Amino acid sequence: MLQFERVEIDPMRYAVMQSGAEWRIVGQARRIGHFESRERAVATGSRLAREAYVSGHEVELLVQDTGGELRRQDFLCLAAA
Repeated sequence: MLQFERVEIDPMRYAVMQSGAEWRIVGQARRIGHFESRERAVATGSRLAREAYVSGHEVELLVQDTGGELRRQDFLCLAAA
């Protein structure tokens, strides 16, 4: 009988972070884009997270709050808005 070992795979993570006067998305050791507003960066990060989710990946979207902390964001909820 064949036995398969379950392999835990870390989720893909996208983080929306402020860098000086602009916002950036950091994901999978890459910096993605430069955005003038938090809203545009969050919208783009949500789109990237949804695309990865639909492709079958486990995904986390983290967004920097006003205190500088990264907080988990529900990207599927943002898609409906």
